[in-house]
Amino acid sequence: MSGHGIRIEACVNSVESAVEAETGGAYRVELCDNLHDGGTTPSVGAIEAAREKLEIKLNVIIRPRGGDFLYSDQELDIMRADVLAARAVGVDGVVFGILNPDGTVNAEQSRQIVELAGPMSTTFHRAFDMCADPYATIEDLISLGIDRVLTSGQRPSAIEGAPLLEKLVASAGKRIVVMPGVGIDESNIARLIRLTKAREYHVLAERPVESEMAFQNPLVFMGTDPEKSAATVVPERVNMATMHVDIVSAEGEIFSGEAAMVFAPAAMPLNAFSEACGIRISILSFSITVSFCFGFKFKCSLAGFGITT
Repeated sequence: MSGHGIRIEACVNSVESAVEAETGGAYRVELCDNLHDGGTTPSVGAIEAAREKLEIKLNVIIRPRGGDFLYSDQELDIMRADVLAARAVGVDGVVFGILNPDGTVNAEQSRQIVELAGPMSTTFHRAFDMCADPYATIEDLISLGIDRVLTSGQRPSAIEGAPLLEKLVASAGKRIVVMPGVGIDESNIARLIRLTKAREYHVLAERPVESEMAFQNPLVFMGTDPEKSAATVVPERVNMATMHVDIVSAEGEIFSGEAAMVFAPAAMPLNAFSEACGIRISILSFSITVSFCFGFKFKCSLAGFGITT
């Protein structure tokens, strides 16, 4: 990571979402399937299509199912095969997590994944939040050569886990990237920068929208949350001016006033603010929509900003 940049990783659930994230200026995407189960490995076809269309970094989750992170031999064989498939396609990084029954990292199985990943970066996902001892676990991940850990600080959201996140960032130093995730949005990202001093953040924002299906069978539902199938929820929209001022302020406090790059340069400069500060500020936004065959869609919206000196 160069300079004092803040990087945003967008969690996406389709190739369409990944492309829109790139258009909006995300530094990296994590491609997943089945986000309602916390994310599982996407199909090879989806990975290939995403790699073909994206110029930004593409990470792929390696998780054969939802649930816990204690895997059978068959599931581990699948994970190893998926890592090799991702590597063959040219994916930039894989995201995984493997635990022992006692809540420690399964070092041997994790080492196998790291070795198979080769030149790809490795991220230990929120299996970390199910570990018994976060401090011992971070040292285990460092010893395994893992590049990054995604965590909410072992709490339901990153804001709630901020005290632990701050300690982990300080303890890890430059040995491993601690990337906060879960519940991060325009209302709290500046606060998280101040509290945790982390340099990378994992962001997902979504809302349900009505299906475009003209006919729907009211007697059958093929999803995990029936309330979302017909809900019309006003999407969370970023208060751009507030977010810009807060994050510029946070950057000045944490990183000695250096202008930082968040996302990549994009459109819609705030001319007045730019001229006053001697920098260029750009608003970035994208929406993510994924359609399900059983009659509804999820639409994800994310917005951010970019600053260049």
